Order: sequence, then structure tokens, then C-alpha cells
Amino acid sequence: MSGRKTPVHLWLVAVIFLFFYVIGLIDYVMSMSLNESYFNSLEYSQQQVTYFSNYPIVLSIIFGINVFGGTVAAVLLFFRNKYAVTLTLVALIAKVLLDFTTFLFLDRYEVFGPQSSLTDLSMILLTLLVYLYSKHMKKKGVLNE
Repeated sequence: MSGRKTPVHLWLVAVIFLFFYVIGLIDYVMSMSLNESYFNSLEYSQQQVTYFSNYPIVLSIIFGINVFGGTVAAVLLFFRNKYAVTLTLVALIAKVLLDFTTFLFLDRYEVFGPQSSLTDLSMILLTLLVYLYSKHMKKKGVLNE
């Protein structure tokens, strides 16, 4: 690691990013494994459970790339690793592609409603902001390992 002091805001951004992406990772594992207890805890309707029962494999892969990429990117921020920038961008692209496809072709808004849709869009915004932030930190020499 370089001798440059790590700004406190880097830790804050990394913790927040990790928190939300770990939630996404849990959601991914539980949804893709069709965990009935998890669906019940979220009070999913039969239509929502069926949505994941018929989830296309390509979208499962993109979903996985998003949540694993975002989680690893957050961990890399803790280590001030420059590859956090690349992985955050990968997670962002995957999230945009996933949301675009599911809203357009799988009627995600109709199945899950406005609250879930706002959460999806918020994650795109959060990931975009963390990408821009980490890119800036790399340019400043904070991320360099």
C-alpha cells in the first residue's frame, strides 16, 4: 500500500456499498435457490414466486455478475485496490442490463410494483455514484494497489 493516507470517506463509501451489495447477494442466493422461507418472509405472492421459478438462465448469470461484482468491488475498496473501479463498472453494466431486460420483457414493474422498482433504480444510482467516486479516487492515487 502506498504511504498516502486513506480518506475516512473511502471507508464510509466502502461500508455502505458492501452493505447494500451483501443484501443483493443474499437476495440472489435465496431467489435463485427458490427458498420458500425467504419468499414467505418477504410476503411474496404466487406470481412473484413464479417470476423467479421461470427466470431465464442468462438473466440469472447477469444477476450473479451484478451482485458478486459489486460485493467484490466493495471489498477491493477497503484494500484501496484499483480494480474496484473496473468491478464497479462491471456491476453497473450488469445491473442496467438486468433491469432494462426484466422491466421491458418480464414485466418486473407489474409483478413487483413501484417500491421494488425504486429500489432497483436506486441501486443503479448508488453503483454509478460509487463507480464515479472510485474512478476519482484512482485518479487521485488513493486506489493503486
